[in-house]
Amino acid sequence: MRREPTRCCWTYEIVTGLTRKYAAEVLGELKDVRAVQPLVDALADEVGDVRQRAYDSLIKIGGPAVSVLVPLLVSEEDEIRQSVTEIIRKIGKPAVEPLATALAEADDRLKTRVMKVLDRMGYKPKVKEEAKEAEAPRLT
Repeated sequence: MRREPTRCCWTYEIVTGLTRKYAAEVLGELKDVRAVQPLVDALADEVGDVRQRAYDSLIKIGGPAVSVLVPLLVSEEDEIRQSVTEIIRKIGKPAVEPLATALAEADDRLKTRVMKVLDRMGYKPKVKEEAKEAEAPRLT
C-alpha cells in the first residue's frame, strides 16, 4: 500500500522550491555537462533562489555550457537574455571558442548578439588581411 507524503508544517511550494534550489547548487558543484540543460531550464524557474543557483552553477560548469546558452541570447524574455549574457561573460575565456563556432553558424540576429557578448568580453573577431586591406582607407 502506497502512502502519500505528509506535508507537516512546510507547504509543498516551499519544500519543492528548496529542493530545486539545492539541486541546482549540487549540479553546479558536480560540474557535469549533463546538468547543463536542467540548469538552463531552471533559469526560468518561478523561485528567484532557484534561478540564482542555476546561474551560479552554469558559470561553474563553464565552457561546456556555452553552446546550450547561445540560442538564448535572442530569447524574447529580457531576464533570460540578460542572465545568459552575463553567464557567458563571467565564464570568460573558455566561452570564446564556442561563441566563435556559434558565430559561424548563426543567423544575423544571433550574430549581432554574439558579437556584443564578445565585445563585452574584450574580444574582437580577426579579420583576414585581404579584407582588412580592401576596407582600410589609404593615406597618402
